[in-house]
Order: sequence, then C-alpha cells, then structure tokens
Amino acid sequence: MNSESHKTTISKASGILIISILCSRLLGQLRDTCMTATFGKNEFTDAYRLSFQLPDLVFYLLSVGALSAAFIPTFSEYYHKDMNSAWKFFSSILCLIAIFTSVIICILWVGAPFFVQFLAPGKTQEINSLIITMSRILLPAQLAFVIGSLFSGTLYVRNIYFIPALTSNAYNICIILSTIFLSKYVQPKITSMCWGAVIGAYIGAIIIPFCTMIKIEKHTWFSFDFYHPGILKFFKLALPVIFGLSLPALIALMTQSFVSYYPEGINTTIDLANKIIQMPLAITGQAIGMAAFPILSNYYSEKKIDIFASEINKSTSNILYISSFAVILIATLSKPIATLLFEYGNFTAKDSEQVSYMLQLYSVYIIPASVLPFITRAFYATQNTLIPTILNTVITILFYILGRFILELNFSYTLFPIISTFCISLLTISIYLSLAKQLSHSYTIYSLTNFLRIAICMMITFLFTALVHSNTSNLFFYQKNLTAGIHIALITCISMFIYIFIGYYLKIPISMKIVHKVKTKIFKLT
Repeated sequence: MNSESHKTTISKASGILIISILCSRLLGQLRDTCMTATFGKNEFTDAYRLSFQLPDLVFYLLSVGALSAAFIPTFSEYYHKDMNSAWKFFSSILCLIAIFTSVIICILWVGAPFFVQFLAPGKTQEINSLIITMSRILLPAQLAFVIGSLFSGTLYVRNIYFIPALTSNAYNICIILSTIFLSKYVQPKITSMCWGAVIGAYIGAIIIPFCTMIKIEKHTWFSFDFYHPGILKFFKLALPVIFGLSLPALIALMTQSFVSYYPEGINTTIDLANKIIQMPLAITGQAIGMAAFPILSNYYSEKKIDIFASEINKSTSNILYISSFAVILIATLSKPIATLLFEYGNFTAKDSEQVSYMLQLYSVYIIPASVLPFITRAFYATQNTLIPTILNTVITILFYILGRFILELNFSYTLFPIISTFCISLLTISIYLSLAKQLSHSYTIYSLTNFLRIAICMMITFLFTALVHSNTSNLFFYQKNLTAGIHIALITCISMFIYIFIGYYLKIPISMKIVHKVKTKIFKLT
C-alpha cells in the first residue's frame, strides 16, 4: 500500500460517499415524488416498476457482482505492483465484459415477452405489453452501468470516491427532467421516465468517470491482452457471483413478481416503501461497504489480518448504530414521512396511508440489510466468493418457497416484508459468522458485546420516541405537508439527543466520540 493509501481511512472515504449517496437518494426521492404527483398510483406506475425487473437482473448479477467480487481486488493488486500490467488487465476485462453484457442484453431484448410472463405473471395482457416496451427501452442502459462499474472501480482503487457517486445523481436528474418535460411528447406518458433513465445512465456511468480517467491516467488502455494472468483470476472470483444469487436484489425482484397478483397499485406501494428504506441503507451499508472494500482488499493482500479484523469490527458497529436509529425514526414516523414525500397531485391520502403501513412493516429490514453489503464485501476482500454465493443461493430459494406458500394460501401481501426481513437476517448472520470463523473467535465475542449495547440503546430510545410522537401527533395536521415536515424534524432532533445520550452511558464508542467532540467544541467556545 502506498503512502496515499495509508492516509486514507475507511471513515474518511465513507464520509465522502455518505454525502454523495445521500444527495443521490434525495434526488431519487424527488424522482419518485414527481412520478406519483404526475401519474398517481395505478396500473401504469405498476408497469413502470415491473419494467425494471429484466434490467435490474442484468445490473445486480453482472455490475455489482463482477465489480465487488473480482475487479477491485484484482485491479488493486496489479495497480500497486505494476501499473502498466494493471491497465492491460483493465482493458481486457472491459472488452470481455462489454461483449458478454451486450449478448445478454440482446437475448433479453428479443425474449422480453417470454421473460415478462414470469416476472409479472399477475398482470393483464395490455399491461404486460407496456412492461415489455419499457423493459426494452431500459435494457441498453445496463451496458452503461456495467462498463461504468469498471471505470468507477479504477477510481475507487485510487481513493477517488466523489466522481463515481455522481453516476446516480445524473441518472435521477435526467429521469426527473424527462418526467416534467418529455412526458408531454411521448405516449404512453410514463415511458418518458424510461428514456430519461437511459440518457442518465450513459451520462453518469460512462461520460463523467471516463472524462476523469483520461485526465489522471496517461497509460495506454486498449491493449486487449487476453492472455493476461489477471483475467483468469478475475473470472475465478466473479463467476460464482455471476451465476450465484444475490439475495437482496432477488428478494426485490421476486416480491414484485409475487405481488403482481394483488390489486393494482400494490407494486407501486411496495416500491415506494422500499425506496424510502433504501435511504438509510445507502448511507450505512452501501457507503461504508464501498469505501471499505478497496482498503480492506489492500489490508488482506498485505497480510495485515489484525488491522483487517479491527476495521470490520469497527465498521460493523458503526453500521448497526446508524441503521438502528433509522429503524426508530421510520417505525414511529412512517405516517408523516409518507405524507411529506408523496401526498401531492394525483397521490391521495389513502395512497400515503398504504405506503405508511408498508414502511412500518419494512422498518426492521434496515438493520440486516445495512450490515449485509459491508460483510459481503469484507468476505470478497479475502478473495473468497464461494461461501457468500452458496449462502445467498440457499436462502434465496427459501424466500421463494415462503413466497409461493403465501400466494397458494391467499395470504395478505403484507407478509412479504416479514419474510424479507427474516431471510435477510438469516443471510447476514450466516455470512458474518462464516467471516468471523475465518478470522478469530475473539473478534466475534467483542462484536456481540457491542451489538448488545446498541440493541439496548435502540429499544430504550424507541420507547421514548414513540411516547413523544404519540403526545405531539395531535398538534400537527398530516394532510399538510409542511406541518408533517416540522413534526419529523422535531421528533428526529429529540430522538437523536436521547439516542446519543443513552449510547454515551452505555459506552458505545461512536456515541462517546460524538459527545466528546461536542464537549470539546463547547469548551473551546467558553
């Protein structure tokens, strides 16, 4: 690891990514608000959500899997030893992955009518035709995301995190602009969002990182050295992930497929609730995991196992601490949150009530789903992709069996958040214990002690927050978006103070650090 890498810590990198991803999520929320205000909640918004089933399958299995499991650790290893060899490896992988992805996209584009029958089985023929049309519009965007993931991977290795984070910002901005302006000129109007997604994908995922790369690198990229030894290593790591199953991604896909049998608008309701849940997931597990991955890969490749384990321990505790607070807020404030974010234009109060209820059901999902991406990337940093892939596959099959059971017995769609939380929790614990066993037992014991403190802090704070919320809710009119926002801000501030205060007395490291910094600043001012 060079001197520049030594100066970069997971905390600093996470801070950059948290800010960037938070901006992206806020833009994403504005995108969904524009959609619901313009189109409401109906069979057309259901079709829009279901049209992402095929493209998302390509994205999750190729872009996320190949980047996380194989490209960054392999490129990082060559980059810190032989820069010319690293760029030859990058060029060859870029070519091979682009060809492979293009073939997959062509197959899915031609076979879209066949695949949609399985991904949206409960919809009418008319809606399925619209889903097919929009899926075909969206599929080419996945080539941009896959190529862009390799571009971003090279920037992560150089400890450049801000530029890759602009990908989703450009993506969301283009969708918002298309919803406002392009919808006037296309039919059906909702297809305008799909065209905006394609434009945003190429601007954000390819053009922006490519312009950065050509400024900072002077090496010849396009050598096409298909005999480079890194290629075999890359596919050895990537193939188990590509052909394995990614549980969080497939849970979302299968849930949307299952609930297509329920009345119109349910697909949209679940998707909107999931998008809100993605906010804390992005600023916890996703941001910390992305920041930590190249750094953990370097620690492990340099045999610094003690530092490797220590960083995992600290980061996992931080993720649990932040995600637990997010659960408290979303579980208690689901109604004003749904009102503030969606109750505009064609989206009614009844619609926001349904989203609110789904938010409550999904709230606990945040904790395991935040830890999972970080723990999985930590496992990938050891260049072991087989164990996470096997566990993902087994528990995904379990989720499918439980989902079919709910459908066959005509149970309510509200059970899907419950089985999602159960399966994600089971997978997270399984991968965590497998990684802990690979490192050391003392690491596990220390973590469990700290996790128990966080759980106690969460429960006490939840009770206080629920009490304050129930005693102040009558002071606000939730049909008024502004007063809903004021209520959210008030309860959040009170809850945050209680959470940090209790965490300090329970000696949770991050709470103690926050209190210490506040005391230091107050002391300086006085």
